[in-house]
Amino acid sequence: MTDDVHQLTGDAPLLILGDSLVAGEGAEGDFGWAKQIAAQTPADIVGVCGATSADILTHLPNRAYDRVLIQIGTNDARFRHGRNATETTLAQYRDNLCQIVRHFRGLNRHVMIRFVDLLFVDETRTVLFKPDRSYFNADLQRVSGELSAFCAEHGFDRISTGDLGQEPGALTDGLHPTTASHARLATIIQEALSSVLAEECRAVAVSGRPG
Repeated sequence: MTDDVHQLTGDAPLLILGDSLVAGEGAEGDFGWAKQIAAQTPADIVGVCGATSADILTHLPNRAYDRVLIQIGTNDARFRHGRNATETTLAQYRDNLCQIVRHFRGLNRHVMIRFVDLLFVDETRTVLFKPDRSYFNADLQRVSGELSAFCAEHGFDRISTGDLGQEPGALTDGLHPTTASHARLATIIQEALSSVLAEECRAVAVSGRPG
């Protein structure tokens, strides 16, 4: 079991924030996708295993960042059999995303916030993943759809993870990526970030504004 990650340097321009996928669960050693990106680009990491979007609100660093990268929502979609409901309603999830955004914009109104989409799961292994708790792709799809709508409405970039979670052998336990899948995620995310940064530089050059 991966421990929570609170890797805070005090001066990194990028924060990577989220749940156990950000913490690197499923990867060997320090090969989680967030740590692979941090090895190339100075970044703080806050990854809290089992966290919902409400839980992550209590772990937000109280400092300004130039860029924030967030992957949260898998545990919001977690189904609680005793309640016959997911951990979080879609309305609550959206409100929590708004609170996260307000927090970082309150510290730096120019902060660039991007979201990483969720992974689908192998339901043959995630039914009763833990007592009373299951992960179903239909619930994950609804949360992913809410994230997509939120990003479209507010103009945030959403980085797609494609079909990675549905590929054979991609997940260690039906939920978390293998070391190889974390590496693929790191590549997908790094390429998306590089593409967006290049577009920002071109826009600045065209406008004549200083960077």
